[in-house]
Amino acid sequence: METKNDFGRRLWLFSLGLVIGSVVVYFSVFKNRNIYKSPQEVIIEKLLKYPSTVKQEAKNNMDALHLKGEDIRKILEQGDVEFSNSEVHRKPCPIYFIRNTDESVKVQSIRFELCDSTSCLINITP
Repeated sequence: METKNDFGRRLWLFSLGLVIGSVVVYFSVFKNRNIYKSPQEVIIEKLLKYPSTVKQEAKNNMDALHLKGEDIRKILEQGDVEFSNSEVHRKPCPIYFIRNTDESVKVQSIRFELCDSTSCLINITP
């Protein structure tokens, strides 16, 4: 009889330690991370966070379409990253294709090159 009771006590203590340890690890390791972000949210966050440059072709398109930096930011915030049209495995800087979903901006899509700590607007498709 004592072996069954001893086994039950050990199992209960093991379970209790596992739960307490899992809680401690979760709050110490994942405290400042949002582990529920989609890949699209991560890319958009990086594009908005990093300093941006604009290539001449994109600058010419911006001038022709009378776009401002706020319009590009609005496209980034409300647009969708299309990974099928992006070059995500390009080294060293992948290129991301962002489709505009905002009807107030007369642009279909934009392309950004995302490097380690900078981003570059490559092209604007009217």
